[in-house]
Amino acid sequence: MRWHILNYANSCRHGVEHSHDEWRHVINQISEYEAYTKKKGIHNGVVEEDTKFLRELYHERNIKNDFN
Repeated sequence: MRWHILNYANSCRHGVEHSHDEWRHVINQISEYEAYTKKKGIHNGVVEEDTKFLRELYHERNIKNDFN
């Protein structure tokens, strides 16, 4: 999950557009990853920043409804 989240954020930063289904999948993975890290007591600042970036971008795309 960690790798997928980081890779997805990187692709977004490089202008790759994703479908609404792809977005829903990564948002679900973020929630699962956060639950896992909370349960295990793990902190990962890089993933935390990327998840913040992805949530903000997803919010903007939802408002504009401009999914690929």
